[in-house]
Amino acid sequence: MNRAGASGHALLSVLLAVMLTALGAAASLRATNQSLLHERAQRQRWEVSQHLLSAVDAGPASSASGAPHGKGTVHQLSDGTELTIEIRRWASAQGEPVSGLHFTAAAGWTDPWGVDQVLMLQSYWYAGLRLH
Repeated sequence: MNRAGASGHALLSVLLAVMLTALGAAASLRATNQSLLHERAQRQRWEVSQHLLSAVDAGPASSASGAPHGKGTVHQLSDGTELTIEIRRWASAQGEPVSGLHFTAAAGWTDPWGVDQVLMLQSYWYAGLRLH
């Protein structure tokens, strides 16, 4: 094989190696980015559940913060995402204590992919003596 043919093969090998390295780096970057987005979404869901459980624990009184009906209260997650928690009440069923109240606590936020998410808990609140 002549010298020009050998250097042509060497150049082609180097170019192929560079291209494969670049493709591998791009795939690795995409995988890392997706992994970070999944981690952020998981952290968001955990924080949202903590806010929602606090709202349920406080009961219907947690909506008495002056927020107009249907607007909810606005919170911020650690990554800066806006979280809206809304408490909706409905009438108690017959035969339940008069001071009890059924309610739904709903949390709404936008996940890292830009999709609106809603987590809803239904609960029954009875402001009586608690047994320990």
